[in-house]
Amino acid sequence: MVDQRVEKAVPEGRDPQEAPEVDFGGVQKILGDRGLSMWAGYLHEEWYSELKPWTNEAKYVLEARDDAIISMLLAAVKLPIVKAEISVEPASDDYADVVAADWLEANLDQMHRQSKRKWINDTLESIEFGFSIGEVVLEKRSDGRMWLRNIEPRGQETLRRWGLEDQQHPDIVTHFVQRGFRGGTPRQEVAIPLDKCLHITLQARKGSPQGKSFLRSLYIPYKYLKNYRAFEGIGIERDIGGTPILKLPEGIGTIDSAEFTELKKQMEGLRNDQALYVTLPEGFDLSSFSGSKQLNIRDVIKDYEKLILMRLFAQFLQLGMDNVGTQALVEGSHDFFALGLEAIQDEIMEQVNDQLVPYLFRFNSFPGTTGLPKIVWAKPGKMDIENVVKWFENGARSKIFTPTRDDEQRLRDEMGLEQLPDGVGEEPRDVPGQVNDIFGGLNGIGLRSTLRGMVAEEVRYYDHPAGQDLRVTGGIYERFTNEYQRDLVAVYDKWAAETSRLMNLPGKTLGEAELTLNRRLPVLEADLKSLARTRVGEATNLGLGEALGKRVAHPEVQTTVSRILKETDDDIATKIIPGVRERFSQTSPLMRDMAPDARKSMMDDLFAGRRSRIAQSAGQAQVAIFETQRVAGKVENQERRRLGQPLIKVRWVLDDRAHHCESDNSRATFGCPDLAREYSDGWESMPTVPAGNVSCLGNCRCFIEADFGDGWKRIT
Repeated sequence: MVDQRVEKAVPEGRDPQEAPEVDFGGVQKILGDRGLSMWAGYLHEEWYSELKPWTNEAKYVLEARDDAIISMLLAAVKLPIVKAEISVEPASDDYADVVAADWLEANLDQMHRQSKRKWINDTLESIEFGFSIGEVVLEKRSDGRMWLRNIEPRGQETLRRWGLEDQQHPDIVTHFVQRGFRGGTPRQEVAIPLDKCLHITLQARKGSPQGKSFLRSLYIPYKYLKNYRAFEGIGIERDIGGTPILKLPEGIGTIDSAEFTELKKQMEGLRNDQALYVTLPEGFDLSSFSGSKQLNIRDVIKDYEKLILMRLFAQFLQLGMDNVGTQALVEGSHDFFALGLEAIQDEIMEQVNDQLVPYLFRFNSFPGTTGLPKIVWAKPGKMDIENVVKWFENGARSKIFTPTRDDEQRLRDEMGLEQLPDGVGEEPRDVPGQVNDIFGGLNGIGLRSTLRGMVAEEVRYYDHPAGQDLRVTGGIYERFTNEYQRDLVAVYDKWAAETSRLMNLPGKTLGEAELTLNRRLPVLEADLKSLARTRVGEATNLGLGEALGKRVAHPEVQTTVSRILKETDDDIATKIIPGVRERFSQTSPLMRDMAPDARKSMMDDLFAGRRSRIAQSAGQAQVAIFETQRVAGKVENQERRRLGQPLIKVRWVLDDRAHHCESDNSRATFGCPDLAREYSDGWESMPTVPAGNVSCLGNCRCFIEADFGDGWKRIT
């Protein structure tokens, strides 16, 4: 039987077992309040009367941070954080995202008379004040973008009040209302919108715009410490000379005379120095009192100093100074201290990415991006070199880790050693020889992190319709494409060698070898795509050069780059990888009855036969160079035509050391000699580009020259 209350609660025609309808209106309402005590923009969260209003607390912070112990504490916190590297990560590996990330990093590095470290120092004042304000100022530069000119610091002590959008809702703070002084003359209040600022708060309870200073909890210890230091100085003086006691003659109470007044001055000014003397009238007696000394004021001062350092787990700075404390205690304290620094970093950088990055990209569009780049901060502190080296050594010996050239360079940087010379350390590292085949070739996965550090053996043979072993013209385009071609073959050769070894482990059948190949092919695909994305992205920038670089963010250029990257990925995924698999399927029937050595030799030949196809894919770099150049050139000429300026002329140039292809009607491709001429109206009348829709495809050796009014030259 259904409960009557349930029946009444369920609407007519509705199954009682179903969940009740949700009141979406109610869940979207704000019913409560944060409880932030703010009236007319003035914060009233401080309970200690001596620190009210804010100007009193700011005065205390300015005074306290110059104290020797507190200054040491702040330096211990800030210096490792400032030393940590700041970089920018793109939202993805897509070319548009990488360009956006590079532009953001350039903004941080190219502020006007303000370094990245100076900005970080300004931001870290939030540690002692609880908050920091930096007014973000932009400027328009020659590329048409709004660049970050400066993040101008605004002194926390200049805070007058906070601007509110609605006095009834103090949770919504909209302005930093500043009252500054210039030359001693009060200046009119200035309300700076917070959405124009980088507003960092630490320990912000109830969303307080002032956060909470790390020094706030040190006010009482600092106050006592300051007093005890003064007592210590007075005590030292009195300990040496004693406290003078003047005994009046019997029958005399107080003397109201010039003589007694002078005597009092002598007593008050009594010091143990070269002029130490007192003139006493007849009948007066002078003695000293040194106190009980039951408490050691120096120990009390040390306790308060240690208490102050404990605020940020920095008490280890004093450990050992008095022959007290153990190494284990130092290490334990240091761990908490390091965690504290990382927590401060994370809190600051989270707000930087929430405020500064969206603000910059609000005024600058990068078509094709999948998201905003992210500013990242390396962990602070110095690496424990000895332990890290031991970790590397044990990991390599246990065959769970393979050190790379990048790892070696990082350790050299930490030890202050010179950088590795070019070519040194690029050879393959000592990779463990035997890998259980169940992992599908673990070593191949590591290739992605060392692509740029490989040294390829000289390429012995490719397919070259243009008649050259490699591009030999000494231009930057040719050298770049040659390097890309060598890297491609190096990646493939390493993959092929390891794959052949795993496929021919003792006792492995031909079917098991095929399974190994299928597990290893995704590794090759990932490595080739990773290298291609890097090199094709570099090629597009190379093709634009300085002359057309200002058009890099144009939607047509970005669309072209994205299309080329997709075509490159598709070529690898749908042609190169299936080609290796198909070649094995065609050859495997011949290997069934072969001896192990003969079978391995045939597999090696099988893989070697695909090297030429891998090498040919370097032509995508040529396509990227000239295709991106062509689109950007069209955009440039369109603008010149609109402004009535002379158009950029271009011409197709043949490499005179190459044999050139002819038109192929069956494939609808052009012959390069038919295209080699001048195009007075620019790229618009050029039907294709070198390595594009030409019969020699990626083996094309041609290039383009342009005339910007100062003669024919390549765009670099």
